[in-house]
Amino acid sequence: MEVHVNDMRVNLLRESKFPFTMIGRCDDDRDGYVDIDFKQTIDEALTYLSKLGHTHIAYLNQSQMSYEAGYGPVVRTKASFEEYIYLSGLKGVMRFCRPTPQDGYEAFNALIQKDPDLTAIITMNERAIPGIMRAIAEHGWKIPDDFSIVALVASVRMAEMTVPALTTMEPPSAELGRIATELLINHLEGNGNENPRILFPCRLVPGGSSGPCKNVANRE
Repeated sequence: MEVHVNDMRVNLLRESKFPFTMIGRCDDDRDGYVDIDFKQTIDEALTYLSKLGHTHIAYLNQSQMSYEAGYGPVVRTKASFEEYIYLSGLKGVMRFCRPTPQDGYEAFNALIQKDPDLTAIITMNERAIPGIMRAIAEHGWKIPDDFSIVALVASVRMAEMTVPALTTMEPPSAELGRIATELLINHLEGNGNENPRILFPCRLVPGGSSGPCKNVANRE
């Protein structure tokens, strides 16, 4: 787990010919894996918000350090967000953010300063969400009347802890663990030559944090 696009642990396992499987993937995917389909997850989240009328959408990613280290989910979601925005014609802005409420608060305000017409944000940074919600409240806006939030790769249990409950793209955690275990058993039994590449998208679970886009002029 927590696999990087070029992961020294994976290289070491390959060199030692030690049986292994991955929840995650490297750019060199010769060994097979099971992972979240981050592109489809991003696409579905943005399509959902677009259908609600949102045209200016932000993405609050994880930290710059994680990106520079090549952490797979951070790298892939950034690329997928930028591709979707480019192809769809929506207005989008992405920002890295360390995993603390204060950093989420500061990052949200920086995003609004960059694009005052933002009406929705998607984020893969759970710990930053309380800060995002505080910043929205300090602007005098209500969720979801004035601003929508979608949490990526977040469990419904976590989403229900906020007020309002978050709309989330829920990860298939149990399925990932089950398939990865089966793949590892196959390797240990000497039957792991196929090295399948299996991707699962997250599942959209609408909550109270997302709604139709409101005219920006009416929320001032």
